[in-house]
Amino acid sequence: MKTLKEKISAILTSLGFFDKAKAGTLTNKEWEQVVTVYKKEYKTELSSDIANEENNRTSKQIAGIQSILNQAEVEEKKNGGSKKEEDPDKKEDPEEDPDKKPDKEDSSNSLERISAQVQNVVNENKKLKKQIDTIATQTTAPTPKEVVHFSIENMPNMTTEKSLFGIDNPIFDMSKRYNRLSANPKLLNDLNDPTEEDFSSFKSDYHKYGESLRSRYRNLQEAHQLDPKKLADGTFSLGTSAVSGDNLGNLADQYLIRRQDALIARIINLRTVNDLFPTQYGIQDRAVLMNAFFDSVSQAYQKGKVFKGGMKIEPQFGYVDDAMMKVSFGSMKEIERMYIGYLNKENSDPMKWSIIEFCLLNMYTQMQQEQNHRHIMGIYRKPEIGVPGHYLNAATGVYYTLARLVHELSLKPNDDDSLYSYDNTTMLDVVKEFVDEVLSQLDENQTLDGFFLYLNANHYTWWLKCLRKEYGKDTDFTNGPSAYSVTVPDTNLHIKWVPNLGQENLMFIQEPGNIEFLENVAGEMLNAKMKDDMEEMHSWSTWKEGCGASYVGPKFTSKDDLDKNNFQLQRIFMNLPAVKVAADSTAITADKNHRWYITGKNTKDTFLTAITSAKQGAAYIIQIGDAAFPTKIAKLESFSEITADFIPTKVGDYIMVGLNSSNKFFEFERQVNGVRAVNKLVQPNIPGVQ
Repeated sequence: MKTLKEKISAILTSLGFFDKAKAGTLTNKEWEQVVTVYKKEYKTELSSDIANEENNRTSKQIAGIQSILNQAEVEEKKNGGSKKEEDPDKKEDPEEDPDKKPDKEDSSNSLERISAQVQNVVNENKKLKKQIDTIATQTTAPTPKEVVHFSIENMPNMTTEKSLFGIDNPIFDMSKRYNRLSANPKLLNDLNDPTEEDFSSFKSDYHKYGESLRSRYRNLQEAHQLDPKKLADGTFSLGTSAVSGDNLGNLADQYLIRRQDALIARIINLRTVNDLFPTQYGIQDRAVLMNAFFDSVSQAYQKGKVFKGGMKIEPQFGYVDDAMMKVSFGSMKEIERMYIGYLNKENSDPMKWSIIEFCLLNMYTQMQQEQNHRHIMGIYRKPEIGVPGHYLNAATGVYYTLARLVHELSLKPNDDDSLYSYDNTTMLDVVKEFVDEVLSQLDENQTLDGFFLYLNANHYTWWLKCLRKEYGKDTDFTNGPSAYSVTVPDTNLHIKWVPNLGQENLMFIQEPGNIEFLENVAGEMLNAKMKDDMEEMHSWSTWKEGCGASYVGPKFTSKDDLDKNNFQLQRIFMNLPAVKVAADSTAITADKNHRWYITGKNTKDTFLTAITSAKQGAAYIIQIGDAAFPTKIAKLESFSEITADFIPTKVGDYIMVGLNSSNKFFEFERQVNGVRAVNKLVQPNIPGVQ
């Protein structure tokens, strides 16, 4: 039975195209003739056989290819060993018969060349797999970020007169201006300005591609295949099920899927925080995250109906807010020039995108980077009408979810002031003190097995510096699963390093999967739409996003009751990432390390009049640390847009504020005399409001 290479060689020889194929000069019409004759001769599509050849590349076939190479080498020595060297300066005879068939030696050499090319591809894939396997066996990195290098260059890129990249799909139709530019950017100066029809075509296909990408992302998520390394390698897109016999359209769909998987891999490679906190989908508004507590049920036997124990269900609420992306491009002409400029600057990028893919990739990359930051430090606020909002205010992330749980009296923090903060010399001591305190607070039948400590990834170098100072300068603390770089010394408590925390001194302990991100539809953010408005092009997408925790602890109605419970049944432990304010201060400087401030022991009646260096998108918590002269805030000047004067009476009372577009402070929520009140106009979806 002939191999695929032998079949192709026979067809090329019979048509007299062998030499042109070797030189790479076959025209599209000649390739179409090869495809037609191949189907007539072998009763199957050439494209289907090529796909099956790629998909069935097993170790046995690799050995077979090597055998062909070895045999070709032997035959070359046997048949061509006495062949005279050709004069390198000798020119071809112009009168040579153009229909002359290649001799056996030329055929053997060509087969060897083809086999060698196949072997090179195989070797490159094996090398890439070996590199990935090596990475997979290494010690957990200090940060969860992984850099995945990938390419889709091994995928056939057979742009034809009809289809860009050889993908038989309306989006890649070469009759469309933007696809012709993708195939040949040099045409930009030769083509006329884009017409209204060009606008409409681009807008429609942009919308369709966004929908298709969302659908592909959702399918991958449902199949648990959102793995950037495997997506880039084509693991989930290269299957014989994608090719049905003689249907070239299905093969083109397979190539489209490969491109989409490569684009998704590029995007989710930025999703460093989703490895730390999983995502739950299907949340349209709120989610009841069940939390059940069981009383003691065991007792010594006695007859009769002597019952003991019970179950108390105290659900935690997770919720999502509506987020969006709205971008106004310039004209179609400007989009084209940006794309061409990208190619001129990034021509070494292994991913060669069409104009639609280029626009989407760059927007999604920015959106994903912003979402990564928001997942950790975001807090939702209802936008000011007609004013673009800060990306951190599109949804709420981990930091302010923990703050909410504290304010809801579900989570008692370790609020000793010695645990508030640390620096590059005290980090190790403070972390160890925090862990020791948590261990002392556990129930008598509770351990930290299965729990992890979450620390700021930006402080990893501080951690190593403290380790070397404590345990020796020349010791390597980064190797092995129990290395101190990922484990708290003298414990089995492993560390997860959290990115996007800025310089916050937050520390918390939880079981992985307890805190999770919430969304409605997987890939909803990728469903970009486009509309033209005169010469402008507008793009947008909408999605739902939030954060919640399943198991926190019993919820109490007063701070006193929470304190009396003394961490019983609690499943999340955290420090209070705060800083103490000097006594009698009338202004606070918002430093990059903290967003939580606790007032000092004032000696007189004190009003806070300013928070300097405050940033847009952040929320600042001003908490009362002493009740003798609690710091007050009047509804004046920079605080003129809070709901009312802030007149606290108890230790623990607080107000949470943020900057609006006029650089005035508005109010998220407050607690006065131990009673919490959320500003419904700013946080309409937060539990306790609806």
